[in-house]
Amino acid sequence: MEAYIDPVYAWVSALVGPHAVIPGWAWLAGLTMIFWGVLAPGFAAARAREAERERMLSRHPGLKYVAPDR
Repeated sequence: MEAYIDPVYAWVSALVGPHAVIPGWAWLAGLTMIFWGVLAPGFAAARAREAERERMLSRHPGLKYVAPDR
């Protein structure tokens, strides 16, 4: 088992350790860009839904929005 762990540890420490090939800020920047690409469309869709709700409620001034209980 030790024969498998030592090479893997050396490989991972070369990628993420203090003397890494790729600096830590580059890992964080890459992961941030990936997750922002996944989350950003949801933010835009939420803004669009909110604008549509406001537009519909502005047509009928007597209506009020009541959030559903969870």
